[in-house]
Amino acid sequence: MRKSVFYKRILHTKDGVIPQYCNKEGSYLKVIPHNNGNLGTELHTHNFYLILWIKKGQGTHSINFQDFPISDNQILLFSPGDLHKAVCTNEEDIAIAFSDDLLNLLPFKIADWIRYHVFCNIGTPPVATIDDNIAEILTKWIEVLKSVVENQKDDINYCTAATISVILKVLKEHASWKNDSMDFEHPKLKIIYDFKKSIEFNLKKSHSPAFYSIDIGVAESKLSAITKETFGLSPKKIINEEIILKAKKLLAEKEFIIKEISEELGFADAPHFVKFFKKETGMTPSQFKETL
Repeated sequence: MRKSVFYKRILHTKDGVIPQYCNKEGSYLKVIPHNNGNLGTELHTHNFYLILWIKKGQGTHSINFQDFPISDNQILLFSPGDLHKAVCTNEEDIAIAFSDDLLNLLPFKIADWIRYHVFCNIGTPPVATIDDNIAEILTKWIEVLKSVVENQKDDINYCTAATISVILKVLKEHASWKNDSMDFEHPKLKIIYDFKKSIEFNLKKSHSPAFYSIDIGVAESKLSAITKETFGLSPKKIINEEIILKAKKLLAEKEFIIKEISEELGFADAPHFVKFFKKETGMTPSQFKETL
């Protein structure tokens, strides 16, 4: 299979979103105020975490091929690897971009909560709205964050990581989330994360829930109970959704033929892949490509 360049594509230039503040620990963060006017972006992927607060705007954001109409005081969270496309008019928004290295400075339980729960994109991506009171609180914390970053002291990364965790705590507890679920304790979150990462690395090997339960060391019945409790989805349904998402990413590159994609995703041949794709999406891979 040809080497992919699609996953290296990012929204902005290196000097734009890849944050400008970096010390010897190699952690990054940048706060970006925008008054963009009309914005249209091609389909792209992020290689960083992003908190996007749309204060005023209209249009549509597409996250992993799911469309979300824009509303005032909307919050969108992007994880590394998420696919994004925007067609909108943003009168005012703020983006906070940071790397995974920044999370490594936090206590592991907090870092895991951010990675596995706050930014969890299984099922419905994390999209929310906030009221005016929370918007006022968020504004104050963002000012704190900008002040910390601009001071450029030796402990800047620890302070910025802590401030981001507070901002996310405020949002998670007080925003109205489309993918809202109960707050699960850390062990369950870790199992969900391990399951997701195992799918990412082993999708070509197997599409069986039994394979993944063995790979992460969790009984299949326990894995099923956790995914159904958390997302209302069986492990098999989550695996199928990951197959479709990866297939759509590869189809969006327009460089790969169906046979190559079917091999990359672990199908015996192209006809089996086409049949599976149509069953899950209601269209053939070729028909999907025509919609891009």
